[in-house]
Amino acid sequence: MDKMNPEYKTAHERIRAILQESGLPEMKKYALLSTCMTDVAHECNNNDFDAISLKLAIVSKTMLDAVEKAKELYNKLTKSK
Repeated sequence: MDKMNPEYKTAHERIRAILQESGLPEMKKYALLSTCMTDVAHECNNNDFDAISLKLAIVSKTMLDAVEKAKELYNKLTKSK
């Protein structure tokens, strides 16, 4: 993905605020976000379920990779102290 442009940053801040103000528990927040991701995939790919599956798999893998990298960085920083 390209650098986060102002429109992206604004949308991100609004979504975060909605989630924080919602009072939903953690797992329901994940469920809400995953439903929204599925809605976007369907909107952009109609009924091309192979494309939807592929794109959601790529997004999911990217999220898991980011968590792993954050963990590695955290462990390096905490060991160097």
